Amino acid sequence: MNSKAQQLFKDKKIEHYNNEPGDHGTMGKIERFNRTLKQRLTKMSPNRITQKLISDVITNYNTTTHRSIRMTPNKAKGKVIEAELNHYQVEADKIDNELKKP
Repeated sequence: MNSKAQQLFKDKKIEHYNNEPGDHGTMGKIERFNRTLKQRLTKMSPNRITQKLISDVITNYNTTTHRSIRMTPNKAKGKVIEAELNHYQVEADKIDNELKKP
């Protein structure tokens, strides 16, 4: 990525991620989301796309049940966070138990 793009991302507080070359599964999901976003934006406002419209479309996307995961993306993210917290609690308990041993 060139320095102008890096500076723009920094100025706008945009996080940019790269994935591994050949990771077609992830790239396919990203491209599908991009296509869905574009379709919804142009359907709702073909002549003028605003930040508010983008925000509304993304909110709708994240709160709509998806067939592939049988839940909303927001619920799926919550389950991931909950699983991570549970994992860290189990690990913390193991450490506590080890420290309590004589």
